[in-house]
Amino acid sequence: MKKQILPGFGLLLCAFSAQSQVVVIPDELTSLTARAPIVYLSESTARFEREPNTHAWISDVEHVKWDSTGETFLTNTTQPLYMTGDTIPANRKFELFPYHYYKAKYEAQLGQPLNYKLVGINRTTATLTLRIDGLGKTTDWDHYKAWEGALRGDGRTTVTLKPGERHVFWEARGLQKDLPWSGIVLGQADADLWVADYCYTSRQDPDPALEKSKPMPDLAWPPYLLASFSRGSTDWCSATIELLPHRHDEQKYLPLSALGSDAHGFAFAYSPGGPITKLAEYKVVQPTFLQDQVFVRDPVTSYSHTFFGGNYPIMYSIPMRVTNDLSATKTFCFYLASNDKWRVDSIIGVWLNGKMLWRRVPGPKSDAYWRVASVTLKPGERAAIEPIVIPLGSRWGGMLGVVQVTEAKPASAK
Repeated sequence: MKKQILPGFGLLLCAFSAQSQVVVIPDELTSLTARAPIVYLSESTARFEREPNTHAWISDVEHVKWDSTGETFLTNTTQPLYMTGDTIPANRKFELFPYHYYKAKYEAQLGQPLNYKLVGINRTTATLTLRIDGLGKTTDWDHYKAWEGALRGDGRTTVTLKPGERHVFWEARGLQKDLPWSGIVLGQADADLWVADYCYTSRQDPDPALEKSKPMPDLAWPPYLLASFSRGSTDWCSATIELLPHRHDEQKYLPLSALGSDAHGFAFAYSPGGPITKLAEYKVVQPTFLQDQVFVRDPVTSYSHTFFGGNYPIMYSIPMRVTNDLSATKTFCFYLASNDKWRVDSIIGVWLNGKMLWRRVPGPKSDAYWRVASVTLKPGERAAIEPIVIPLGSRWGGMLGVVQVTEAKPASAK
């Protein structure tokens, strides 16, 4: 039995169990049982597949002024610059990810608070239908709230746009200083949809003619080379990771005997970072899914570069349907850790059972793993843990997943 996240998104969200109950453990850090060695899965032992017919639009801009020169990028109200503008292809299941942050000193220098707006515009010659499957937003550091609202289906609606008409996805006025403005929009349009976001300081929205406005300069390229800036689009926004698919039985379940007593790890959400002129790969284990290296096409410069930062908006569905083919009762556990060679932690979100779990997770060298969920199976029992894992930020966003089969504890044991 499979459920979809939202209409049109072929990702799994519900933990389904047959005869045995999945236990969700929202906030537990633990070492691997008996400090088991980790056997890392690779492309030959796991399957990584991007979901087709999807699209991601990214606008991650953290600077309004250039500190060394005082140059203002966005707030010329007579002809405001927009931050990111790019076309979402027709009939693609899209994800919009606006993320902005400004410093308190910017407001002091500009003399007014900043406001943001995210819009979609029909630039075609025919009426289009825009379906919004979910919209989540936050104006603080709790980025999980944006994902939670979008995956839950908040703001679900359908609108029609005539040629030249626009739809306002979200507007935020008078934002609090030193806090971010972040959102996730999931949806689909039956024709090309141009999406843009812009910033203004005036009390009244200048409502710019974005067709005539100019984009702000790309700070990730000369002469700025500012690494806390990325914008653009990629041709996917979700993927599925299947563990040991060739060992599944006829009912598509993974026998516990295939895992043995080892802990099995797999690296994903691969996220290099650093200045564009000197990209670094922050990893503690070798990447196991080589396809998962994200390059963002900047719509202004047409350059493509490796995306910087840990909050690249990808949804990773990890279906784990298991069956106990052994003669003793066993416990199957799913863990997560950060994947960074400098032992930097990451904030990880997990959508499971219609709820958003999240926590800050250290790297595996600390021997502290987030035990997300587990299930205890008697001989012959089956169950499934089907989470969606999402990098929420912190440093680089690379993650390490681990599955392990252990001896079941007595019912009285804690």
